[in-house]
Amino acid sequence: MILKMYINKILKIFFIIMIFHSLILSGEKTGTTSANFLKISPLPKIVSLGNAYSALNIGSGALVYNPAGACINNSFDVSLSYNKWFGDISNNYFGVVYKSNVGFFGISILNISTGDIEITTPEKYNGTGYYYNAKEFLFGLTYSDYFTDKLQFGFTTKFIKSYLFKNIYSSSTFAIDIGTIYNFSNNYSFGITLKNLGNDINYINESSNLPTSLSIGFCGNENVNNFHNFLYAIQLLRYSDSKEIFSIGFEYGYNNILFMRIGSRFLIDEKQDNQVERFSTGFGINLTINKIYLKLDYSYSNNKWLSDVHRISINLNF
Repeated sequence: MILKMYINKILKIFFIIMIFHSLILSGEKTGTTSANFLKISPLPKIVSLGNAYSALNIGSGALVYNPAGACINNSFDVSLSYNKWFGDISNNYFGVVYKSNVGFFGISILNISTGDIEITTPEKYNGTGYYYNAKEFLFGLTYSDYFTDKLQFGFTTKFIKSYLFKNIYSSSTFAIDIGTIYNFSNNYSFGITLKNLGNDINYINESSNLPTSLSIGFCGNENVNNFHNFLYAIQLLRYSDSKEIFSIGFEYGYNNILFMRIGSRFLIDEKQDNQVERFSTGFGINLTINKIYLKLDYSYSNNKWLSDVHRISINLNF
């Protein structure tokens, strides 16, 4: 009885925060944030579903999406991903979740790096022989659990570090993510996430907000028979510096071994030409080796204005 009282208080506080924060996000602040690597989606499964992540339970992959989705069935869940982004920019992710008697604990690491860029000047426009690089880094600690048989809740505390020019111009800050997932049944779920609530990033004399976001999503899982399965996910996302983004994704699974996915994202705007990307697609393979569950995922994103992006990831569950 006492536990339920605390749960109700926590949920009331959370929904008050969401309502208050949604009012904040209603203001137009386009182009006023830093640490925008936090917007980059590292996992190919999520990308190929149009980034509709809010209502998905994906274990260690959920640590940078919705921390409530980090609840797992086995003792450990580990995810690794690699993303070769535009202009030779690399984006890597590592996440691990441990199941204990008092809930689920996770550690996540996300980084992005430009690699070495040669410095040029008006006199030496072909290059000076000197190089610099920029990189950003996130380290997160997550706790999540089932507060009822249907309701999951989680939060992540994040340390964010940004280097603009080697280690000379840098800044750091802390932020939190908060998320819930409500399971109507084994097949349908609804999720809400607040991300990047924290202090500003400060560079020399300049200060910028983090890209705070609010997302609401729904996921359905239809089992046709023992061999065929269909999953669909939709989401509405709003960043503090942009308009709303609508995401939709579909997945077909065969015998819980092979999965094919496709999805896309759209800006909710008065303009007709409003696709964030033309489409994303991908596939996944599930294997079992000596009681270790292995998942391999790949995604391809066909972007409108920039070059296409390939992502790969591996997940271990044991």
